[in-house]
Amino acid sequence: MRTTIPARLDVIQDTKSLDVTEDTLFTWTDGTRFTLMIADGAPQRLKTTGSLKPLLSTYGPDTAPGRYAALLSRDVTTEWVTRSEASPSDIALAVNAKLRESLEQVYGELSAEAVLRKEPTLEALRHDARALRWILPVCCYTIAQVDLVAGNVHYGHAGDTAIFALYKDGHTEQITPDQMAQHDDKMRYRIREVMQSQPINSREDLRPFLDEIWTLNQYNGLYHNYEDENGQPDPEVGVGVINGLPQLADYLVSGTLQIDTLEAIIVATDGFFWPAPLDESSEQSADRLNRMGQMIRQYGLKAYMAALRTEELTDSDGHKYQRFGSHDDATAIMLAFDVRYPFTRR
Repeated sequence: MRTTIPARLDVIQDTKSLDVTEDTLFTWTDGTRFTLMIADGAPQRLKTTGSLKPLLSTYGPDTAPGRYAALLSRDVTTEWVTRSEASPSDIALAVNAKLRESLEQVYGELSAEAVLRKEPTLEALRHDARALRWILPVCCYTIAQVDLVAGNVHYGHAGDTAIFALYKDGHTEQITPDQMAQHDDKMRYRIREVMQSQPINSREDLRPFLDEIWTLNQYNGLYHNYEDENGQPDPEVGVGVINGLPQLADYLVSGTLQIDTLEAIIVATDGFFWPAPLDESSEQSADRLNRMGQMIRQYGLKAYMAALRTEELTDSDGHKYQRFGSHDDATAIMLAFDVRYPFTRR
């Protein structure tokens, strides 16, 4: 009968500024159990004029809505993990409910009509009540609970944060789906079209087209905890996020891994992913993940992050990966089930 499994924890965060980053993390252990949580805030698609400022300022002046959602997620997760034995899915739903409760203190209820009473200039909400999603604080969220004695990992997941599993047989898998990828790719395809038809030599040359591309990004926000015109969920296009709306329950992903098959797990924000080209095949995706995992196995998170930043610099004009910026904030927590793991090998 199993009594314990060796485990080592490593954390890396590479951000433009710790004061404004929308990445956040939480780790906890009692010696035989670990909790690993990552949250990554998303931009507000439709700017409010002031109604949210008192709420957002609880995390400091000029706090962006996405940062607020991420930090609130961290704090609620901390409270639940340290005071209960709730499942990852239950914790994610509790986080979402707390955000809803906070927003209801501002608007009375979480509806387009209630928001319009505070923000009458937001005409988009009059045309489609689902546009409420454009003004909400929102973050992607992934939590993993590891039990070294039972030998399993239970997880809950929403959005484009992720869990990567590094298996003992040498291969690496992204366990959780990137629910935003199909919507983000709409913007990337448009960027590629512009680059193929216009003399684009730098990201600055894309500026005249940004309004059109931003409109695509704004519309994509409708898919956050999505409901169709009849008020029904659609798992083909919907994206689970922490934004206070109850439809999260329809999109929350959960599952279990067995530690006996694993070398390590990594919980990470999307800025940590090795970039993927458009139209990547399933075979190319598997190869990319295996190369990513092999770098981490051999050299550790620090060296992997340096290699990632170098790769991003090869795409200074955006032609290679069709991304807005050279890089995103990156945060990752790795729990390795082997004390010999290299981690920060120099």
